[in-house]
Amino acid sequence: MIKFWVLTICMFLIITYFLHKAIYKRIKGEIQMKRKLKLFNIYYWESLIALSAGSTFVILLILKSTNILPF
Repeated sequence: MIKFWVLTICMFLIITYFLHKAIYKRIKGEIQMKRKLKLFNIYYWESLIALSAGSTFVILLILKSTNILPF
């Protein structure tokens, strides 16, 4: 069971990192005012974490259903 949680946390962090790199530059370029950027930061991180969690869940579900993960 520990292998499962280590794999899940690592996948979540890697997916979060790549999504952040892909999305943040675009959002930062579109929003010029600092006030809007500060306000948007909360929603940005919430959506980033939700997307990462959903992506991790789908990937683990696919790996589990194809019997690549033995647990």
